[in-house]
Amino acid sequence: MNIEFKIQSYNPYLKAKDSHFKFSYAYDTEDALKTMLKALSRKFPANYHIVYRDNAQYETHAPIDCR
Repeated sequence: MNIEFKIQSYNPYLKAKDSHFKFSYAYDTEDALKTMLKALSRKFPANYHIVYRDNAQYETHAPIDCR
């Protein structure tokens, strides 16, 4: 069973070409998605990550608060 998600990542304080990217990926479990989002948050801590699901629902993961 594959679950396909579209993920958009962006940093509102940088130029789009420096911070904005989208990709699609298919996962076997929700745990795999959580692992991917943790890795994205570590790699791009100032970015918002928006996960779009097939049923038109989405969730936004805010940047890590580094203050």
